[in-house]
Amino acid sequence: MKDYSLRKTEYKRVFALPDEFACEIGHIASRWSTIEETVKRTVYMVAPVPSPVGRIAIGTARQSEQLKKVQDLLYYHHLAIPPDLAKLQAQLSDLQPLRDKYVHAVWLGDDKGNIFIVDLSGKLDLGKNAPPLTKRMFPEALPVTVNDLKQLVVSLDAAGVGLATLHDQIRDLHVRTLMRKVRAEIDADFPNLDQT
Repeated sequence: MKDYSLRKTEYKRVFALPDEFACEIGHIASRWSTIEETVKRTVYMVAPVPSPVGRIAIGTARQSEQLKKVQDLLYYHHLAIPPDLAKLQAQLSDLQPLRDKYVHAVWLGDDKGNIFIVDLSGKLDLGKNAPPLTKRMFPEALPVTVNDLKQLVVSLDAAGVGLATLHDQIRDLHVRTLMRKVRAEIDADFPNLDQT
């Protein structure tokens, strides 16, 4: 296994990434923004609160945590929890660190034209008796290809489609439940309404 330690190899900062890298990073950032907005709209809908109140009350937790709030709110309202909700929570828990890693990365290059990011996440495994060290103390250069970025875009697209479907399912379920409640209130207030 090649050692990509920043201490042992000469890398240089890359301020202007090759276009294909920059394009895919843009795709990742824009897909994630859409995912964030879809999750927020779903939380606000089920809460139910308008967006400004939701931003204050709910905050900006990780997207998988926001979906947990959706699950809790559905339970509170006695609404069925869609079976895909847990799968989407897990999917977003896996995707967010990758998105963060690529979008917020420090990019490096070598003399051969290879592209790397500075990997600061995780712990170094230096053996059983070694003190615990994080990669922040000894960062590594992680090789990245355009295909790595494209694979993440495909995964984000799948998560986005799943979230949009989930949002629509919850909206339809929520609206039907609200309509039944309104109809029950109308029937209670005007018992003879259907007879006229």
